[in-house]
Amino acid sequence: MGPRYAVIVLSNPVMAKPRPWTVLDYETPHRVDDTLWWVDGQLPRIPIGRRMSVIRLADGRLVIHSAIALREEDMKAIEDWGIPSFLVFPNHFHCMDGPAYKQRYPDIKVLCPAPSRAKLEGLVEIDGDYSLLPDDEHLRTESIRGGKDRESIFVVEHSDGSKTLLFNDLLFNIESVSGFSGLIVKMLGSVGGPRVTRIAKWLIVDDKAAVADHLRELANVPNLVRIVPGHGLIIEHNPADTLRAVADRLHKQSS
Repeated sequence: MGPRYAVIVLSNPVMAKPRPWTVLDYETPHRVDDTLWWVDGQLPRIPIGRRMSVIRLADGRLVIHSAIALREEDMKAIEDWGIPSFLVFPNHFHCMDGPAYKQRYPDIKVLCPAPSRAKLEGLVEIDGDYSLLPDDEHLRTESIRGGKDRESIFVVEHSDGSKTLLFNDLLFNIESVSGFSGLIVKMLGSVGGPRVTRIAKWLIVDDKAAVADHLRELANVPNLVRIVPGHGLIIEHNPADTLRAVADRLHKQSS
């Protein structure tokens, strides 16, 4: 099984043209507090699910990370909560519903990592990278040290001072997947709990030891209460220890 096939299995390839607003199955949106929501949704033919996160900045503007098209009542709830102002493509594979969001919100700024821009511009107009996000007490981004600049980690600070880390494809937390597709995902090393997957090592990681060191630093973020991966279960039990364990495993693989 080659890398090209692996990417097709685990991600959404860039579409030839934007698709209309299309609602797939998703769970009830989860509101953590007045700073963060997330929604867990399904992907067609891909058994790993997906997750949209929405961050509310101090001025009421919303950052939509890895967009998922929702039913109208849930979209209205988001609009009542804040102003959709920034649409984040975490990479060029997480783009399926982004163009429909841009059509719904013409003034929204569309952001992505610089290496993904050329692959996305035929799909939707890109305004720039994450440097266009405002300085805000609730959100900062960190480029993955030792990575290929293809993803960033979003650090969300809540009103009580606690913090959530938003990952995308660098960190998976999928316990198991059934069926033939699940077997393929398992062969690709993407199941079995929190981990940097083989695909992430190929697409995102440039220096395993440096990425491991960055994960250990993130484990020391004060008042860390939660890790939100792009795929898989939310980590709220000992998130710092989980990051250290993932880092240790990755570091061993670098030697």
